[in-house]
Amino acid sequence: MNLSAKMDGRGGIGLPPQTKTHSGMLRAHNISKSFGATQALDDVSITLEPGEIHGLIGENGAGKSTLVKTLCGVYRPDSGEIEISGSPITGWSPEVAIASGLITVHQDVNLIESMTVVENIFLNAEIMRGPLLDQKAMEAEARTLLDKLHLEISPKAVLGSLPTDLRKMVQLARAMRQKPRVLLLDEPTSSLTADEVDVLITQVKGIAATGVSVLYISHYLNEVFNYTQRLTVLRDGKTAWQGSTDNITMSEAIRTMIGGTLRTSMKRSAENQITSAPVLELRNLSLGHRLNEISFDIKPGEILGIGGLIGAGLGDLARTIFADPDYRATGGEIVMDEKIVQWDSPADAMNAGVGLVTNDRHRTGAIVDFSISDNIGLPSLDRFSSRFGVLNSEALKTEVESQMKLLSVKASGPLAALSTLSGGNQQKVMLAKWFMTNPRVLILDEPTIGVDIGAKQSIKDLILKKAAEGCAVIILTSEMEELADIADRALVLFRGRIVARLDKPGFSQEELTAAANASFEAISSTQTSDTSVEMIL
Repeated sequence: MNLSAKMDGRGGIGLPPQTKTHSGMLRAHNISKSFGATQALDDVSITLEPGEIHGLIGENGAGKSTLVKTLCGVYRPDSGEIEISGSPITGWSPEVAIASGLITVHQDVNLIESMTVVENIFLNAEIMRGPLLDQKAMEAEARTLLDKLHLEISPKAVLGSLPTDLRKMVQLARAMRQKPRVLLLDEPTSSLTADEVDVLITQVKGIAATGVSVLYISHYLNEVFNYTQRLTVLRDGKTAWQGSTDNITMSEAIRTMIGGTLRTSMKRSAENQITSAPVLELRNLSLGHRLNEISFDIKPGEILGIGGLIGAGLGDLARTIFADPDYRATGGEIVMDEKIVQWDSPADAMNAGVGLVTNDRHRTGAIVDFSISDNIGLPSLDRFSSRFGVLNSEALKTEVESQMKLLSVKASGPLAALSTLSGGNQQKVMLAKWFMTNPRVLILDEPTIGVDIGAKQSIKDLILKKAAEGCAVIILTSEMEELADIADRALVLFRGRIVARLDKPGFSQEELTAAANASFEAISSTQTSDTSVEMIL
C-alpha cells in the first residue's frame, strides 16, 4: 500500500485536496499560481475553521510562501477562489485582505527600522485626537501589547536598534493590535529563544481561543505537531496530504514532504584526528560588554561548532572575526597562520581567505532584487575579470549554474531575481556565494535558518564535503542538535563568554543545551555526569 493510501485510511487525504462543500472562516479552493514556466501552486485547497490552529508544512520550494502571499493578497491567483466566512472575495489585494481581517506575520520582518516600536505597531492605524496624533494613548496601548508578550522594551525604542528576535515580536504585537479574524504566521519562531517561543505559543493559543483562525507555517515540526489541530502538507506545489494532525506521525509527514525517506549522514570518524597547525586562532577577543575574552583555534579540515541561545553573542562573534566595522574588536588578537593580523574591513578578511554567511540574508547577506547570478558571483568577480576589468559573463554563468546544481537551488535559472525564491533557496544561494570563493576559513552563522528538514541534511553534507577538502568551518547556531550531529569540537557561549568546551568526540545535544542555559543546576548536572564537557565558571 502506498503512503497516501495508508494515510487516507487514518483520516487524512492525499490527492485531490478537500472538496468545495467544506466551509470555514477562510476557504481557498483550487488555487493555482505560476511564475513563467514554474508552477508554484497547482490546484491547492485549504480551509481554516474558526478557532483552529492549522499547520502548513513542506520543503523549501513546495509552495508554502506562495500560498501565504496569495492568501494575503500579494499575489493574484491564476485560477481558484478565496472566501471569507462563506462570501467569495473579488479584487483580492493586501488592502482587501486586511480589511477582511486577514493579517499576516511574515517570516522576514517587514517593519520600518528607522521608526519607533510604537510607530510601527500603529502604522496606518494611528489613534487620533482631533487633527493630532494621540501619542500618549498609542504608547499606553503599545505598552500593554508588549507586556502581554513579556517584552521589556520601550515603545519609544527605534526598531532598527533591536535584535532580530525582538523585531519579530514587535511584528506580532502589531498583528495582535489589528484584531485579526484570520492570522497567518509564517515561520513565527525562527529567530526566537525557547522562552520566547513559549510566550508566543501562549499568545497564539489565546488568540485562537477567541475564534480567530490561525495558519501556522513552520519548519520546526515538533511545534506543528504539538500545537495544531489539522495539517496540510505541500510538495512541488500540490497538496500531498491533508487532515487531522493526530492522524499522521512526524516520520510519515517527513516522508510525504520529501517524497521518500530522509537520508542521514554520519559524523566523521573520531579516529580521523586533525594534526596540522591551526589556520585561525582567537586570543582573548572582546567586543565591549558583548564579547568577553573569547579564545579558540581551528585547524584546516576541522568543523568547530559554537552554540548558544539567541542573545549569547554568536552573531557578534561572527562579524567581529570578519572585521565588520560596526563590530570592531575592543581587545584581544586574531592570528592567521601563526601571525597576528590587523583586518580593517571585511575585504581584508576575504583577501586572507575568510568567508561569512550571516544570519540575516536580507539585511546583511544578499541583494534580493538582484539576480541569483549577481548574488553568487559578487565576492568572486575578480576571478572572472580580465586585468582591464572586463567580466567574462559566460564563465561566471557556468560556475554559478554549477553551484546552483551542487546545492539543489530551485529556480528558473541563474538570471531569476533572488526575491522570487523561497526562503530556504535564498539561504542556499548565500552558501553558494561563499562556497565559490574557495575559502580557507568559512564562518556559518545559523546556516540552516529558514531551511526545511531535507535541505538541512543537504547543507550538512555540503559542510562535511567542504571540510574534507581542507576548509576550516566554524558553525555558530542555537540549534544544538545540529552541532551534536556535525561538529568535531564545540564551544558554548552564554552572554558573550565561553561557558563550556567540548573537545572530545561523542558529546550530545543534551550536554550542549544544558551548557547553553548556563544555570548552576545545569552546570552541576553536567559536571557530575561522565561526559567530555569542560565547564568554565
